[in-house]
Amino acid sequence: MLLVFAVLLSGFPTIQAQAAKSKLSGYTIIEGFSDGLVKVEKNGKYGFIDKKGKVIVKPKYDMAYSFSEGMAAVSKNGKYGFINTKGEVVVKLKYDYVCSFSDGVAIVEKNGKKTVIDKKGKAIFTIDSGSVVGGAMYDGVAVVKEEEGYRIINKKGKVLAKNLDYDVLEYFSEGLAAVCKDDKWGFIDKDGKVVVKLKYTYARAFADGLAMVTKDKKNYGFIDKNGKEVIKRKYGLLGSSPYGFSDKVVVIKKNGKWVIVDKKGKETEPKKSYTFINDFKDGLAVAMTLEDITVINKKGKEVVKKGYDSILDFSDGILIAEKEGKYYFLDKTGKVVLQ
Repeated sequence: MLLVFAVLLSGFPTIQAQAAKSKLSGYTIIEGFSDGLVKVEKNGKYGFIDKKGKVIVKPKYDMAYSFSEGMAAVSKNGKYGFINTKGEVVVKLKYDYVCSFSDGVAIVEKNGKKTVIDKKGKAIFTIDSGSVVGGAMYDGVAVVKEEEGYRIINKKGKVLAKNLDYDVLEYFSEGLAAVCKDDKWGFIDKDGKVVVKLKYTYARAFADGLAMVTKDKKNYGFIDKNGKEVIKRKYGLLGSSPYGFSDKVVVIKKNGKWVIVDKKGKETEPKKSYTFINDFKDGLAVAMTLEDITVINKKGKEVVKKGYDSILDFSDGILIAEKEGKYYFLDKTGKVVLQ
C-alpha cells in the first residue's frame, strides 16, 4: 500500500500550477496509480480517474482498492466484488471479504468459506480449513496455518507441502519464504525444502534477488538465494519496507543516517539529512524532514520543490501531491501536469 507523508508547513510560496483547468477539485482523497488509474473519494464514495483527470469509474462505491492485474476490489452495502479497468463489474459483489488478484487468482470469502477464484469469478478450489497467511495468495501459492503445521497450496489447489513444523512461515516472494523455528530464521522453497539454513535471528522476504538478514538484531546485511552474504551485516534496521530492495536499491540506516545502497553494496549518502526516506520507485523516493517533504533521485538530489503538505510515491509516471486540500499531478521533474 502507498504511504502518504504529511508535515505541517508554513511560509512557503503558493504553488503555481501549469494546468489551466482544475480537474482534481472536489476530491477528498486521491491515492496512487495502478494500471493507469487512481482511486478517488468524493462525498464518501469511491471511484477511479485516469492520468488526465477523466472519470473512468464514477465515485459510487462504499470502498475500493487499487487495481492489481487489471482488477480492483470494490464494495457496496458490505458486499465485495471486482471491476475491470473499464469500470465493468466482472465478479459480482456478493462476498464478505476479498483480496487482490495475484497470478490471475484471488481468495474470496462468503459465509466463512474461503474460495480461490479466477478473473471471471469461477471457483477453482476451496480452502476448507486453517487460516491463510497474509490473507491472500503470493507468488502463486497460499500458505495455510493449521493445528498440525503449515501447508503450501498452489493456485490450482495442489498441496505442495504439508505438516511443516515451524513457529512462523511467512508468505512467498521470488520463490522462497522466510521461516522461523526456535528463534532461528532461514528460507524454504515451495516444496517445503530448506534452501537457506535456519541460522539468523531475523530475516525479511526476498526482493530484487536479495533478502535482509541479521544474527544479532543490530547489524543487518543481505544474502542471495544461495545463502551467500553479498552485502555485509553492518547496517541498521530498514524503514517501513516489508522487503528491503526496491528499484535495485535499498534505503537503510548507517551510523544513524539514511543511505542509499545498490545491489553491489555501493553507498550514496543523500545531500541532506532526512528523518525518513521511502522506498524508491522508477528512480524516485519521497523524503522528509521535520519541516518539509520532497522527492529525491538515487543520487540523493531533490527533484521536487518544497511547499506540499503531502506527496505520494511515484507510480505509473505520476507523483500525487497535496497542499491545503488541493491535489496536483506531477511528472518526474516535479512539473505540475494536472491540478
